[in-house]
Amino acid sequence: MEVEIVTCEEIENRVIAIAGEHTKLALEHLEIFGKPGSEKRCVEIHERIEQLRQERVELIGR
Repeated sequence: MEVEIVTCEEIENRVIAIAGEHTKLALEHLEIFGKPGSEKRCVEIHERIEQLRQERVELIGR
């Protein structure tokens, strides 16, 4: 098993990037929710947000 050593700053930067992407996706979801043809994209957004949450948990443990 390979272990990657990262600095606190690298972790902080990734957590900030995750928060930014999450916010962007949440805003997009608000804009398109309920509009005709938006169902597929809403599902994609939900899946990506869940991936981001999991990545955040792996980085900071909560």
